[in-house]
Amino acid sequence: MASKRKIVGNTAIVAPESSDLERLVPDLQNWPKSWSFEEQDIPFGQDLVKIFTPYLLHLLDSGYSRKTLHQHRDFIWMLGGRLVEERQLYRELRRLDAHSILLRYIDEQDGGPLLDDRSEREQGLFDATCRKLCRFLNAA
Repeated sequence: MASKRKIVGNTAIVAPESSDLERLVPDLQNWPKSWSFEEQDIPFGQDLVKIFTPYLLHLLDSGYSRKTLHQHRDFIWMLGGRLVEERQLYRELRRLDAHSILLRYIDEQDGGPLLDDRSEREQGLFDATCRKLCRFLNAA
């Protein structure tokens, strides 16, 4: 499959391909199952993956190192799991769609939800990923 190209000045910009995403997140389609507590969590997880996919493609297009990309990928996976957990704990969240729940838990100032059993440094890195995701979603 050919890459989508956009010409800016004399330089061609190549958009990341789905194969790039598959290399970064080979198990992306399995994320909803990995987050689920029960079968009814899977559609919610699939909706989160639909939200996260354009952001993951954006990260690929941003020129980050492989290590940084993997870090952001891992934190996005952790965020998805945390949102499924919150939805399990607080049943009233089940009335809301995935996008609304996501925006309740991330913002551009504080980052994301508090993670259990993580160092202050890891929490700070996780929050940075959540802030980037929030800015991306707000710009879209």
